[in-house]
Amino acid sequence: MQYPAYYDFTLVKDIKSYQDATSLTREGTIPLIIPFEDKRLAKWKEVLAWYGLSTVEYREVMEQDLSDQRNIVISIGEAFSVPARFYADANNRAFLHIQDGEIDDVVNNQAYESLLFIAPSEYFTISRIRELARGIDIPWGFITAQDLPGITFVIAKLLAGRSSPHRNCGIIDLISNTEQQANINGRLNVPTIIDCNRIQSLVIERNWHTIILRAHGEAAHVNLNSVVLCGLVNEVERVITGEPIDGCRINSGIRQCKRVHSKDTHIISFGDIKALHLFVYSCLSLAVNNGLYPSNLSTIHSIGEGYPRMAVITDRVLHIHPLDPIIVLDLCRQEIGFGEVVQFENDLALRRINCRPYVLFGDPLGSTPRWATIDYASKKRPGSVNTVIPLHLKEWSDVEIIGLDNSDSEIYLMRGRDKAAIIRPVARGKTSTGIIDKTDMWHMYTEWFKKIGKRLQRAASIERAISILYKLQEHSIPGFQDMLRNISKVRVMLEEGVQESLQICEFVRREGVWNNSLDLWVNLCTLKVSLWDHQLASLILNHLFAGDLQDTLTHSFIFTARSESLDCHYCRSPLTTLRLVDPLECQPDQYVVKCPSCGVQEVWEYGGERILVDLPPSLCPTYTSKINLCFSTSQTQPLQYIRDGVLIVELVDKGNNNVLFRLQERVNSNPYTLVIDVPAEITSELHTIKLAWIHGLFVTYLRRRWPSYGPLTQSENSY
Repeated sequence: MQYPAYYDFTLVKDIKSYQDATSLTREGTIPLIIPFEDKRLAKWKEVLAWYGLSTVEYREVMEQDLSDQRNIVISIGEAFSVPARFYADANNRAFLHIQDGEIDDVVNNQAYESLLFIAPSEYFTISRIRELARGIDIPWGFITAQDLPGITFVIAKLLAGRSSPHRNCGIIDLISNTEQQANINGRLNVPTIIDCNRIQSLVIERNWHTIILRAHGEAAHVNLNSVVLCGLVNEVERVITGEPIDGCRINSGIRQCKRVHSKDTHIISFGDIKALHLFVYSCLSLAVNNGLYPSNLSTIHSIGEGYPRMAVITDRVLHIHPLDPIIVLDLCRQEIGFGEVVQFENDLALRRINCRPYVLFGDPLGSTPRWATIDYASKKRPGSVNTVIPLHLKEWSDVEIIGLDNSDSEIYLMRGRDKAAIIRPVARGKTSTGIIDKTDMWHMYTEWFKKIGKRLQRAASIERAISILYKLQEHSIPGFQDMLRNISKVRVMLEEGVQESLQICEFVRREGVWNNSLDLWVNLCTLKVSLWDHQLASLILNHLFAGDLQDTLTHSFIFTARSESLDCHYCRSPLTTLRLVDPLECQPDQYVVKCPSCGVQEVWEYGGERILVDLPPSLCPTYTSKINLCFSTSQTQPLQYIRDGVLIVELVDKGNNNVLFRLQERVNSNPYTLVIDVPAEITSELHTIKLAWIHGLFVTYLRRRWPSYGPLTQSENSY
């Protein structure tokens, strides 16, 4: 839509003269009702001169015809109806005059494309604005003022700003303590650290087309470190009933603010910032009047009485994403209407926090985004030199988690309900990327981290059992305590990693956008799981095999069931399987297989792997024995990504009470062949072979009796 250019303004005395002067807009002249206060009028003249307007005398011209019936200017009540109609006529738009109770009919009208509400400030309470935000799904905004002259000044700025010469754009981020400005081509430069003196020069002295402030603040105040923005409009802060209070004030032309306690801090009004468009990204920056603190401090009135023609503020306490200012500034640079920009931001916030917290003080009408689309089937890649590529999700809207197929770590994706944005914050040529579906990967990773978390409870239980059952060894055997302490350190680090990873998974679910750090966390947690497996295997082989490992694995468990199974492979006695449960129900059930003659043969747990072994009938001196092992999964699959397990084996000569064979080996094949070279000096005895398999925080124990029948020697027959 083409708008006329405005060159000057004319002063009129009352509402009738203002109504008669509305036709002047065709000649580039804006009417303005003279306020009662001379100081206020002087400020307005200074602001409009900054916009490039000069003062002219009143003259009559012909009225213009109305054409646009889709973008509506709405006056609520009688007070501002004449200026509202004037603004609608000046912009060739439809005008609608309604009462307070008729707002729902306007909001629900599907024929409208944008809405601009004009009414006294008493109407725009925070609760009313939040109600409008929930009910309106098209671009909308509002303007208001303290009085009738004030609304004509706000309208004059809206009209004059279209031909303003000011073009500087930038971001001042006091949360990250950086600033970014657009270069000559409009793209953002690299962020730089900002100091206090720099803040003063940027905020107070620089002329801006668009400036975005990301900072802490509330209740009509924003803290810019060395500068504080104060919402005081009149000479003194007053409560609702009109009495002055000991708050913000102006004494002899000098501002005093209740939030400032240092003489080195500059106090300015929101309206003192020389910017056509002001984005105040802080907590609850929306304060019309009688808001969070019931006084006449007002962000909106401060802006309305000053330089900015439009502003975007927030209606609640919230965390503002550091990429939000970049998105906003680049969309504005692409000449997208502020209503569309705010709607885009609110669409992103809907997915994050399920509300629309951003509010436009100003006219929502403007050009619409140049939407890029990525077809689901062909995955077309949009290329753009812009910092931000706005996207319609279309086929991707039903996909739970989306991600970028570009490995560039400086390209980001942000997603709302219906829209998304690809962002490259720093200018580095043309951006080209595509979107991929990461939903299955997200589900897989989330379940994997949860399984690791459950397994860590079992790992901690094993460590506690070792500390209790091997208390004497822990303090008497060199190295035992250090090995156990190292195992616990690895587990604690793993717990922290799993917690961090699950937090990222939840963040990804809320955002609907994949986070590449999850791939790194899977690799890191996999390494730590393997490290725990290896360290526990070393402790078992060096110390725990000498005791009763089965007691360690079943410590604190309670017997709950018994069943008969196959006969013992050696003595053919019937085997008994005992089922043990955790009384706190935090760990998987343990199963112990016993032979009445040979003793404990196996300990395994629900969900873990069992060792299936095929032993030769006997050990033959000087011969090589090959044992075929198989690791069988019971009930559930072992942890994904943990491919290697640790096998430990110990063969004890019962006659000489010494170790014939010992092995600790990383195994990634199934089945596995174990080779034992039987020494000649082995005694004729019923020996014991012990095996343990540690894989993905699972521990399985197997014990078998294995005889050896050596030939009778001379020394053995001499007695």
